[in-house]
Amino acid sequence: MRIAWILGLLLLVVVGCGSRGSSVSTDGRFGTEPRIGKEDLEFFTAVMVHLGKLEDASMAELVAEAGRFFLHTPYGAQTLEYPDSLGKEQLVINLRVLDCTTLVENCLALARTSRSGDHTLVRFAAELQSIRYRQGILDGYASRLHYFCDWISDNTMKGVVKQVYALPGERRLQKTLSFMSSHQEAYPALRGDAALVEQIVLREKVLSAIEYFYLPEEEAQLWLDGLQEGDLVAFTTKIEGLLISHVGLLVMVEGKLRLLHASSRVGEVVISKQGLSHYLEQHKNAMGIILLRPM
Repeated sequence: MRIAWILGLLLLVVVGCGSRGSSVSTDGRFGTEPRIGKEDLEFFTAVMVHLGKLEDASMAELVAEAGRFFLHTPYGAQTLEYPDSLGKEQLVINLRVLDCTTLVENCLALARTSRSGDHTLVRFAAELQSIRYRQGILDGYASRLHYFCDWISDNTMKGVVKQVYALPGERRLQKTLSFMSSHQEAYPALRGDAALVEQIVLREKVLSAIEYFYLPEEEAQLWLDGLQEGDLVAFTTKIEGLLISHVGLLVMVEGKLRLLHASSRVGEVVISKQGLSHYLEQHKNAMGIILLRPM
């Protein structure tokens, strides 16, 4: 019984962060003008006003400031399940409940919207869609960047982020990805849809052939000095069929960098009390990190 409970909890966390399925309903449907709830609109407006005052801030600093606005926002796994009236994939805007990936996506989209000078919901929705979907094109469930390693590759090509290379201790990493196709029951959209599963399998094969660079936990003291506020931190994992299981961003607290992330354990967006190396030590499945810098 305890083993089954632990497996269920692991699926909840991984599906919410490492490879995202769909989830709770939101006020995220829109056509030309996005439709979002009153709380979302008030939050969006407040963030735009604040970020708009930071004229000299870098993109990474804007991302960190956006992240601070989300502190104590409730955590929710699979926050993107909200098909339209025909059951098709659509962009979801939900600033009230977050998983680790939607936190990062929203922070980036808010920062990029502020930097653009066009502080409208239409611009924010366009930025969010560009970040969340392959090549920025929403074309069904399989076009969403479910695996975060896919997210990294695509958003690097789009110029949203860049991977920080050549830090001391860096190593190569290649894994066979199969988590989504091996856990179809955890993804409502995949249940009973063999054609969609096949699309996911094909994508998994493509991603499995790619070699990544990561910074291993045991070499943390070598690469910690290369971190900056606003950097995105993706945690590589020992979990079979998955390469990245969690993601967050770095913020400065009393002169020290700390991880701001949507925590399934705490149930909300938090800032870690300890440094990144301590965080890695506390999570037995973590292998190390992939470091990304907002552009």
